[in-house]
Amino acid sequence: MKTAAGPARKGDLPLGSAKPVKVDVRILVAINQDPQNLVDSGMMRRDLYFRLNEFT
Repeated sequence: MKTAAGPARKGDLPLGSAKPVKVDVRILVAINQDPQNLVDSGMMRRDLYFRLNEFT
């Protein structure tokens, strides 16, 4: 099992701030269906599928 160790960018800019805040995010995803079939049927967003797929 792999986890996504943070998003592509390493910081986030809070609303109204000029200084980015460092973020550390880990995402764990598990599904019992073929994700490509979910994308094809419109039940999963294509961009989310590709973002998560780069870690597997």
